[in-house]
Amino acid sequence: MKSKQQEDNSTGVAAFGDCYRADYVYPGNEEKRRLLELRQKGQAPRVLCGWVGNSRVVVLDPALNPEGFTYEGVLNDPTVPPIVQSRFQKYWSTTIAETCDRVAELPHEWEFSVEYHNVYDTGFPVDHGALRRELGPDIAISGGPHIGLFTGGTPEQLFAETKRILLSGIKHGRKFGLREGNNLPPCVPLENLRAVYQGCIEHGCYHQHEQGKADKE
Repeated sequence: MKSKQQEDNSTGVAAFGDCYRADYVYPGNEEKRRLLELRQKGQAPRVLCGWVGNSRVVVLDPALNPEGFTYEGVLNDPTVPPIVQSRFQKYWSTTIAETCDRVAELPHEWEFSVEYHNVYDTGFPVDHGALRRELGPDIAISGGPHIGLFTGGTPEQLFAETKRILLSGIKHGRKFGLREGNNLPPCVPLENLRAVYQGCIEHGCYHQHEQGKADKE
């Protein structure tokens, strides 16, 4: 039987209120697959969260790169890229996947992207609400907290910033994908990623009355 917290999470409703919780229970793989299927039909109950990154998270993180591989080695030593890429794939598809709406398993993994023809990928500081008002409800936008906050901020700050973005009006049109702004840097504390994910679950919900109001605007 699901706990009350898990039931709340599955519907995108706040389980604990307006604060970051280190013991928050996030959706499992089956729930993530269901959300992805619903998003592809334009019926997702909330914004989905996913990170974008590359192998530098391995090369520049001593914990993931004990051999000390360099980018020069990645570019010039044919034995290095297979090691780095396989390590990146495993880390991305398991550890990182647990902090967002990716399925946490190998070899199956869905590539986070917004499935629309018109996509505006935000970068460094942007007013998400103003951007939505300018572009309108039919343009898909992806973005989120500044990457400097991921590396230098606290989980509480990331949660608060995620809430601010999601309540800015960016959800109008149901075409927003939450991610870092822009490109996940190395050595980000997993607690910060989890805080954004929790914020997405609690404040990314699409409410029917909100959508109806948006349609009239």
